[in-house]
This record gives sequence, C-alpha cells and structure tokens, in this order.
Amino acid sequence: MARKPQKIDQICGIIWNFPIKSCMVLVLGVNMAMFFLHRLIMFIDFYTEENNSYKDDVYVNNHICQNNTLKANLGSEYVDICHKAEQNSQKYIFLNAFRRTINNTYLCGDIACIELFEIILEIVTRSLAWTFCAGLFLIICVLCLIIYCVGSCGGSRKWKRSNVKYVDLEHQYEERTDFNEPLRIMSDNFENYKKNI
Repeated sequence: MARKPQKIDQICGIIWNFPIKSCMVLVLGVNMAMFFLHRLIMFIDFYTEENNSYKDDVYVNNHICQNNTLKANLGSEYVDICHKAEQNSQKYIFLNAFRRTINNTYLCGDIACIELFEIILEIVTRSLAWTFCAGLFLIICVLCLIIYCVGSCGGSRKWKRSNVKYVDLEHQYEERTDFNEPLRIMSDNFENYKKNI
C-alpha cells in the first residue's frame, strides 16, 4: 500500500526544489563563470605577450637579419638569432596564446595538481612533526607528574605505616606489662610468703 504524502514531505520537496537546488546551481554557475573568466584573462595576457614577441621577431627578421653590416657586427651569433626570429615570425599568435592557456589550465586550479599535493604533503609532514613533539612533551610531563605524586604519597604512606607500627609496638608493650603485672604481684606475694615462713 502506497504511503500518502504528508505535509513534511511536501515541505521537504519545496525546500529541496527551491533553495537547495537553486543554491547548488548558483554556486556551480558562479564557479564555472569565474573559471572561464580567469581563463579568458589568462588568454588575453598570453596573447599580449605573444603579440609583443611576434612584433620583436618581425622587427629583428626584417631590419637586423636583412642588414649585412649588422649581421657582421653580431658575429657568429646572428645565425641563431636570425633563425629563431624567422621561425617565431611565422607562428600564429592566436593559436600560440591558446596553446599556452591550455597548458596552464590545471584541474586543481592555478597550479599543477602535483605541486599542490607536494605543498599539502609538506604542511601535513611539518604539522605531524610538531604534533609528535607536543605529544612526546605531554607524555613526559604526565610521567613526571605521576612519579612525583606517587613518590610523595608513597612517602607519607610509609610514614603513616611506621607510626602505626610504632603505636602498635607501644600497645603491645603496654599489653605485655599488663600481662607481667599479675606475675609481679605473684612474685611479690611469693616473697611475702617466704618471709612469713
């Protein structure tokens, strides 16, 4: 038999459908928008860098590498400089900036996941070392406190026991003198009896 929907089920459905789903969609949408906005800013930065590099390479290729006097002044380095400038002046700025943006897009944010993992591991290792030192210090303090308490309580307990033994010995002595009293009386009576004889 199917259960009839109760008032609480309707309230939970309304809460789930409106605030919770809306908040989740809003957070997800803002997160995605910030991600794409950040990548767009990164692309613009890379595009600007690539454009400036392209202009420099075109200038070097057109003005320095075509001039025999300047090539002679550069010496043997002009081959590398001119070859690099010629290659870079033929690249597409947009694709190069897009490739750099893709290469710098990581699953874990702005830094590579392995670097983030290494940072977290270093923090955890450092905190574990501090935790171990604090725990060791705490154990040593507790042991010292226990030894002090046991030592002081044990000494007073021994003193009490020795006092009890001393009091017990006095009681035993008094009891023995009480036992000896009839003997002394008997001894005195015997002496008196001898005198009378």
